[in-house]
Amino acid sequence: MTMDAKESHLIDSFLRFLQLEKGLSKNTVSSYQTDIGGFNQWCSDQAIKFSEVNLSHAENFIVSLEKKNLLLHRFQKNFIIKIIIYLLKKTAIY
Repeated sequence: MTMDAKESHLIDSFLRFLQLEKGLSKNTVSSYQTDIGGFNQWCSDQAIKFSEVNLSHAENFIVSLEKKNLLLHRFQKNFIIKIIIYLLKKTAIY
């Protein structure tokens, strides 16, 4: 999934929100940024455009991580879904 400047700004804003408003540590925010990057790569591999992302894509991404034994915690699952819902709402495509 190739992101344009607006979409990159949206993700940057989300990460700043997590750190400044939610008080999460830089390490935690960095971990979330890695999860977003992984989802971005998965979408690119699936030829999914940012404007086409929906909750079903998030669920399929989670399944792909589970198949590779890369999803370690239920927390990660919940967070990935929250990220996608946040992004969908902010881009008005939810």
